[in-house]
Amino acid sequence: MVIESALIDCMEKVASPETFIDPQLLEQLEEERSIIVHCKIFSGGDFLRIWKTTYLTQQNGSERASLLFALQISIAPQWCFIERADGWSYFTLIFETLPKYVRSFALQEVIPEPGGFYSALIQRNKTDVYEATLMYD
Repeated sequence: MVIESALIDCMEKVASPETFIDPQLLEQLEEERSIIVHCKIFSGGDFLRIWKTTYLTQQNGSERASLLFALQISIAPQWCFIERADGWSYFTLIFETLPKYVRSFALQEVIPEPGGFYSALIQRNKTDVYEATLMYD
């Protein structure tokens, strides 16, 4: 009888349509999200690297997300050769998240010399996983 009562109480709590989630916890979860950009660039036989000063930027520049990780490409000052036989190089960049109200952004490598990467404007989606063809500045 006691076990049955506890089980009913537990089932009522699980089935309750009102679930409270602390707003601070929701904010923390939102902050921990990331944006993944699968990149390709026609490198034409050149060595590549990515600078830590690569950002996702809102068109008006009011918001930006910093690079967190780079996969299949080295971080400057190191260089790497990742070109395939067709002349294209592929790598993945992981960035901090942008606020939900940002609907489009561009990737921009901010470096103290010519030749930084950039992308065309990327439209935001629900998954925050994107493919971008990069160009040289």
